[in-house]
Amino acid sequence: MPVNMNYSRDAQAAPPEPKQTIPVAPEPALVTPPVPPPPVPQPYTPPPANVPQQPEPQPEHKRYMPAFDHEPAPGIPTLGQHQQPKKEVNEAVSQPKESLNDKLKQPKKEVAHILKETPIKDLRKGIGINDRFSFVNELFRGDDVMYERSIKTINGFHILSEAEYWINRELKVKLGWNDTNETVQHFYQLVRRRFS
Repeated sequence: MPVNMNYSRDAQAAPPEPKQTIPVAPEPALVTPPVPPPPVPQPYTPPPANVPQQPEPQPEHKRYMPAFDHEPAPGIPTLGQHQQPKKEVNEAVSQPKESLNDKLKQPKKEVAHILKETPIKDLRKGIGINDRFSFVNELFRGDDVMYERSIKTINGFHILSEAEYWINRELKVKLGWNDTNETVQHFYQLVRRRFS
């Protein structure tokens, strides 16, 4: 195939297109303001001795001027009449104050007092091991079987009066309990809690 040589030569010989240039504005130069020269110090010259110096003017102090120059009319109350006299320091300190202990003290029921009033469903479970030991040794003369039988009998009653009657007849008389003894009073208290 014949190649057109003239075409390729024309393309190679064509001059390049000129480039377009965009004009750029020159950057502004930094301008610094001129610095003034430092002031020249002047030597101190005292004033002449013959000339009297005038004193500097003092500011005027404002004087307190009462709004009323007369005494209040009698019978009209004033603020000064209603003010109470101030106390001296020793009078204020010498008055007894409530102590911190008195402020914090509040009558409260102790947990033990609350527990002493709660009812017991079963007397056997309501008596602690220490109480059981003291009851057996002091009230039942060391007889553990008699203690167990008595607690079982008291638990079987339905009302307090039945239990008290049985305790007075069977235990108090036969074992010789004294009502002033603390252990006897504690036992009675537990029996009352059982029926409350």
